[in-house]
Amino acid sequence: MKTADTLKNEKICDSRGKKPVIKLENKEKSALRLTDGSLFVENDLSDFRCTFDIRPPSRDNVSIAIQTLSLRRDPDTNLCIDYVQFKNLRTMKPTLSPKYCGDLSAFRVATKSDSPFQSYKGDVTVDIHVAGSAPNFGKELKIDIVFTVSKECFRKAEHYSRCGSTSTCIWDGLFSDGMINCPFDGCLDENTCWNSEKAGSVGADNNMYPETNPPFSIAISIFVYTVILFLVFAIGATIVCAIRDGMQQRSTEVPTAPPLEATACPSEDAEEGPPPYYSLFPELFEPAPCIPEATPLVHGTRENV
Repeated sequence: MKTADTLKNEKICDSRGKKPVIKLENKEKSALRLTDGSLFVENDLSDFRCTFDIRPPSRDNVSIAIQTLSLRRDPDTNLCIDYVQFKNLRTMKPTLSPKYCGDLSAFRVATKSDSPFQSYKGDVTVDIHVAGSAPNFGKELKIDIVFTVSKECFRKAEHYSRCGSTSTCIWDGLFSDGMINCPFDGCLDENTCWNSEKAGSVGADNNMYPETNPPFSIAISIFVYTVILFLVFAIGATIVCAIRDGMQQRSTEVPTAPPLEATACPSEDAEEGPPPYYSLFPELFEPAPCIPEATPLVHGTRENV
């Protein structure tokens, strides 16, 4: 572990009530081990409150591994008298973790209900509270927490290696340093990451491992779904309009029947022959109206009266 500090440091726990910002960087400065520094002495226990922010580099995560935690819990109500709590600041609605108390250790294989690991996207607020007036219950109070910058392995950062078979990478120099940095059960100093299953996500009582930003992911999913619906609606509307226009165009084209051919009336001068077939059965035939042939005028002649 390259950087270590204690809760006695005013740059971490400001006695005037300010909230310091502790910036983590890359490689040698990518991890911080924070201990109580024998701050909680049995015969001099006073009410203690410490709040500070942990800030990783842009787009990186903060992985938290509680190496050792020993804080009091009320034996009757099982509620925390002293506690450590984390809050994710990079979400649309900041999320509080459960309050950590009792006895926890990253070196002991844990279940989801008592996992000593957490991982957050971006800045994290750390709130530590120790009650001064509560009974001691014969417990020695201890706090030992490691904060580590972790990256998504697909970024292919130089000198960063995977935590087991997961997609989380940390700096190579943190392997075999005596501390647990990878936020997974079974990663005993990183070289034995046999269990790559994450421990859950903050939000329920038994969930203590938020790795991603759920509200942001939901917003992205809603946006993509909305775009897809819009495209489907636009394509459907275009098809419907094209079909409707085609039907209107066909309905305006009135079919035209060929003109009736005028049937000339039989000439009175025609030679008498057998009667036509239609004259024998007039009820079956409706001959077209005949147009009388005009009598041509002969110039220079005059009909005698």
